[in-house]
This record gives sequence, structure tokens and C-alpha cells, in this order.
Amino acid sequence: MLLERAAKSLTSEAKLSLVRALPPEAVMQHLRGAAPDEWPIGAMLEQLPMPWPRDFAADWLRRLQRAAAREPDAHTYLLAMTMDITARALPLALYDDAVRDWTFPETNWGGEWDRRVEKLTRIIRLRKMIAEESAS
Repeated sequence: MLLERAAKSLTSEAKLSLVRALPPEAVMQHLRGAAPDEWPIGAMLEQLPMPWPRDFAADWLRRLQRAAAREPDAHTYLLAMTMDITARALPLALYDDAVRDWTFPETNWGGEWDRRVEKLTRIIRLRKMIAEESAS
């Protein structure tokens, strides 16, 4: 794919400009396999319509859960930095999946994943409560 070849030759600013020009479907397709240290994944996630489409959101949530279970490294750290946007963009149908099934290795940056998952859980529960109150 063009984006993989471009990753090696573009500056960060050029990558961001390219990402902003892509349609959401292309961004989602790329994010499913993109290395977080090669692309501005936070900016890519921010440009997607909210809530995210269910299939993409489920894939992204599973990716974060797998990253949280691994020993920390630069890759998992960059993925952890996407937890706030994930909490805001998950569709209602995935709330239950998002607040369970997180496991962490003993070394997780002094509890960084724990704190980020706790924040994600608080945001999701608040969004769910607001949605339920709005529906009644």
C-alpha cells in the first residue's frame, strides 16, 4: 500500500497532511495494521467520524487490549496514548466489552495502563449513563 511506502520517506508534518486528505475508510483500513511509531495515529483516530463504526471500534479495542497485556515498549506506549480518543469514540454497543477483559503484565510503567483503563472506564460509564438518561 502507498501509505507503508510513504512512511519511510515523509516527514511527520507531511504524513499528517496526507492523513488529513484521506477518506475515513482509508484511514480505518490503514490503522488496522499501522505501526504507531510510523504514523500519527492519534491524529488519524481524531479525524474519524464519532462514534466509530462498530467493526473498526471492535478491532481497535482488541488491539489496545492485546497491547495492554504485553510487556511495555515504545509501541504499546504509543497505543496507550490513544485511550482518551477511544473512550470518546467507541459506539454504545461496545461499552461492555471496553470495561472488561483487560489484563496487564507485572511491569506496566508503574500502573500506566491501569490508570488509562480506569479513565477509559469512567468516561464510558458516564457516556452510557448520559445516553440512557437521554433515551428515557
